Amino acid sequence: MHVELGGLIAVGLALFVGAVVQGSVGFGMIITAFSVIILVDPVLLPQAVVISTLPVLFIVFLRSRRDVDWGEATRLVIGRVPGIALGTIIVKTVSPTVLAYAGAALVLFAVGVTAVTRPIPHTTATLTAAGFFSGLFGTSTGIGGPPLGLMYQSGTGDNLRATVGTVMVLGVLMTVVGLAIGGALSATDIRTGVALMPFGFAGVMCAPSVRGWVDQRIRLLVQIISVLGALLAIVRLSV
Repeated sequence: MHVELGGLIAVGLALFVGAVVQGSVGFGMIITAFSVIILVDPVLLPQAVVISTLPVLFIVFLRSRRDVDWGEATRLVIGRVPGIALGTIIVKTVSPTVLAYAGAALVLFAVGVTAVTRPIPHTTATLTAAGFFSGLFGTSTGIGGPPLGLMYQSGTGDNLRATVGTVMVLGVLMTVVGLAIGGALSATDIRTGVALMPFGFAGVMCAPSVRGWVDQRIRLLVQIISVLGALLAIVRLSV
């Protein structure tokens, strides 16, 4: 294990709350738990924590799979492939501080623009770009939801949870494989991630009870979580 029992429980409880957010909004599990994870041990990010999210992502997908736009999901996943490849290189070899600032600035800019303009059109270019940045930052920091959430913030909660949830579950599987191939995934990462899984499972099972409240505020919540994710990415990659 990367951490002792007390730290594991603290991170697990934070992931429980994050899983409630993920299950009701469609993303945000790691963002919500980020500050606690950093305080306990930053080494948990991204590998162990990303692994711990897998049951939550599968459940969100299964609940919303009937509302998935498979054409858009495919383009988002295609965009994630080069993002994951670059993110794996960053985790292994590059100091990612500059990337963190650039990516965070891009997310903050996107939130500002989408807050005062029409929704982002879902074209092949925009979907592929969102997938790329989601893969890049999801692999290098563990925070890959904001680029996807911003694409769907003006839609319905069901649409966001379904399509983003599908991309997230496929993307995280791709990220884990990429980290393993790149030599950036250890047995300790896997054991710690598995030990944290029950907390996320419990949280996502509680999510339906708050989904109605979330759906009435989906745009605002996506923007808040995205800004938080951008700022936390800076913190993660600067320490």
